[in-house]
Amino acid sequence: MSETNPAASGAGQPIGGELSEDDLALLGAAPLRRSDPAAIGPYRVLARLGGGGMGRLYLGRDADIEGTYGAASLVAVKVIRSEYAEDERFRRRFEREVEAVRRVHGAYTAELLDSGYDRDELLWMATAFVPGLSLADAVVRCGSLPAPVVWRLGHQIAQALTAIAAVGIVHRDLKPSNVLLGPDGARLIDFGVAHTADASSLTMTGQHLGTPAFMSPEQAEGRDVGTASDVFSLGSVLAVAVTGSGPFGEGTTGDVVHRIIYAPPSAQVLADAARRDVDLAALVGRCLDKDPRQRPTPQDVVETTGGHAGDPGWPATIADTIAARAGWTGTAQAVEPMEQLTILRRTRPEEPADRPARRRRWPLAVAAAVAVAVAGAAVALAASGGGASGQRAAVRS
Repeated sequence: MSETNPAASGAGQPIGGELSEDDLALLGAAPLRRSDPAAIGPYRVLARLGGGGMGRLYLGRDADIEGTYGAASLVAVKVIRSEYAEDERFRRRFEREVEAVRRVHGAYTAELLDSGYDRDELLWMATAFVPGLSLADAVVRCGSLPAPVVWRLGHQIAQALTAIAAVGIVHRDLKPSNVLLGPDGARLIDFGVAHTADASSLTMTGQHLGTPAFMSPEQAEGRDVGTASDVFSLGSVLAVAVTGSGPFGEGTTGDVVHRIIYAPPSAQVLADAARRDVDLAALVGRCLDKDPRQRPTPQDVVETTGGHAGDPGWPATIADTIAARAGWTGTAQAVEPMEQLTILRRTRPEEPADRPARRRRWPLAVAAAVAVAVAGAAVALAASGGGASGQRAAVRS
């Protein structure tokens, strides 16, 4: 529950054991549901951040944290959908991709912290939490962004694309919701895992991972894609940022995909971009060339945007939200007894052959654990003279 952040004053009862309603609203998160895990790997799960085709994203913190902590201690943990995680070939690809992501050291990417495949068959990866908001949310709140801000945005995203291309990664799902605006610039997220899913044997014929409005023509047609595909997506992202509209219009998925493959970008959108900045509109048009060979490389975009980027800062409404999230603080709370049992079951080392026997012993294990908890409470109560104000010790998973 937040203590020092004024935005969280007057908050209601904690949700999910630690965050209040005001905390959740400030951090852009949603409360946990009964089906959500209490812990993933070494992380205590605090809230939901979102979901998508690859899995669900949670807000968490290191389970060893005690006392007060800040937004810098939060993590974003993505749990991969079970139909992917249960496929051994996918897991092998996932491990290779994770190793590639570990080699990415770009200033404008979210740092990979950890990954694993736990005893409950949860395949996951954790990155540093970016205390900001997505470009998609920023456009919804503020409409189109000023041209100097979009130049800066293009410069930073292009640097991120250069960094991931250097280790052989193609993002494949670059879109406004995968660009986070943080205190020290933009961050590109969700790269690497997208590559694994798209190349997986689970990908069905005619289906290609990505968001239709931001796909490249070659991706939409199911052809091989490279870094040039990400540059096309960057052109669409910049068009949305500077005009508030996508360059291939709206409508059904089929209509949008057809226009991406066969039609030029919207003349209206390019004209709107040109009214804000002619050179920026020209760059967007180059990125959206149907021929991958004619598009600029990420490094070309870095060089083109470098002379325009400057440091205009985010618009005030966006900057205020980022500052509030970056300044958030909370207090680690002990895990509830039944939640503790769940965490212990998740982290207990075991061999596959042990599982049936452990399932049969589960009621006895629960009874024993409850008895231990009750006995411990009685000892603590006696030691404190029967008072009810003793603090619970933090439980580490």
